[in-house]
Amino acid sequence: MPAETITLTQDQAEDLRELLSYAEILEDWLLHAPSDILNELARFAYHDHFHPCSAAWWLIEDLGHLRCRLRKTLPAISTSETGKQLPQRQRHRRDRNKTNGPFPR
Repeated sequence: MPAETITLTQDQAEDLRELLSYAEILEDWLLHAPSDILNELARFAYHDHFHPCSAAWWLIEDLGHLRCRLRKTLPAISTSETGKQLPQRQRHRRDRNKTNGPFPR
């Protein structure tokens, strides 16, 4: 079965890039959050789960993997009007300054 092709407009592709940038910020924040904050978020989001903290870590891991898989597809996305490859958007301004926040990269 051939792979299905999805065509996005340039605005939709830009929105997806922006969403992926926000997902990266959220993933970084969760990875660097103090354990008491992460535990509170885990208990809130997964209060019925047998191990809320594990579920929160699985969520963080899944968020990162999905973000990377989707970001890899973006350079090949074309607009419906022109069929031309979209240029990659400039990285989020947080990525240009690696010293933002308490945890430098």
